[in-house]
Amino acid sequence: MPTAEEWRSLAAKGIVELLDTEGAATQPGMEAKLADAKYAKFDSPIHPHHLTTARNRLLDAGMIERINERTRGGQIVATFVLADPSKAVLRIAGRKRLLHRRYLSWSSAAATEWGAPPIPAALERVIHRSLLEAAPRGYHLLRPDGGEVSQIAGRPVPGGSLDNAAFHTGVGADGLPGTTKLMPIEAKNVRQWIYPRTQELYQLLDKSARLRVANPNLPVMPIFVCRRVQFLTGKMAQQLGFHVIQTWRQYVRPAVAHTDEDARKFEELNTELSYNLELHEGSVEPMVKQFTGVIPKRCDDAAARWGLFVAHPDVPDLVHRMRDDGISNDERFDTLGELAAAAREVFSEDVDWFHEDDQGEHPDI
Repeated sequence: MPTAEEWRSLAAKGIVELLDTEGAATQPGMEAKLADAKYAKFDSPIHPHHLTTARNRLLDAGMIERINERTRGGQIVATFVLADPSKAVLRIAGRKRLLHRRYLSWSSAAATEWGAPPIPAALERVIHRSLLEAAPRGYHLLRPDGGEVSQIAGRPVPGGSLDNAAFHTGVGADGLPGTTKLMPIEAKNVRQWIYPRTQELYQLLDKSARLRVANPNLPVMPIFVCRRVQFLTGKMAQQLGFHVIQTWRQYVRPAVAHTDEDARKFEELNTELSYNLELHEGSVEPMVKQFTGVIPKRCDDAAARWGLFVAHPDVPDLVHRMRDDGISNDERFDTLGELAAAAREVFSEDVDWFHEDDQGEHPDI
């Protein structure tokens, strides 16, 4: 297996080849073609953190350039091109920015001309309808008609409303009901891979830690749903007692492609940027199977682990700090290290999802 430095060299080669072939790329488009899938002759995808390092090195060396353009909403849309781009390449870059601006209009959390936000709401609806389908297998939804969950156990959810939540009661081998568990659920329908250090993950974990502390007799198993997680996040979830569901795609509300013209624009974006968007907001079989099969099998162990972990006196505050989007990368790394140390202390196990010598990157991925 390549070393981290070999992966970064491979990432640099992939970026240059991609820009040479296509002229320009957005950062998400670069990751779609080099991280989400194998590119050209490469044997395997390249993780986004290696692409970030390689891209910064290429920029510093003057081998590639970054072109920024601000949207009407104030967001910066960047495209990357090889150094000294031709007019033709600049036109390609402009086209990529146009398509990505369209994507951003669907990603906004605010209400849009299509009603509910097309990308954030799509995943929330997929989760809710999949959970409804799984409900006969022991789930009691706190908001069966849909919508955010703002209260649990008669009190406001500490840290803010949840995208969804349910109580789950399984049936034991003796045919009797098991212990009821609370399953707080958050959806992040975003392009980025979720790493152990990613701030969005800690919105769920902070709320779930506070819920467990406030209700010490209530087992809690947090459930995080997103497009992609980096595999170290999966290791972290197994050890700490939360659960991750990957969709491997971004769902989009079909309303954005209601007319023939809108459908054409959707296909243009999806094809040219390779974002793997799917027009869907109903239940999906893989997620139903997570709720009916995978989660019930591990929820006893997971809820027990989560309860032990958040009972550590330092953990709730550390998790809350990781939720703060304003802390520096160094502070985030140090705090993650403290969480890892707490996990070692609580479980008396090795921690495979954090490495002190590589700023949170696994040395062999």
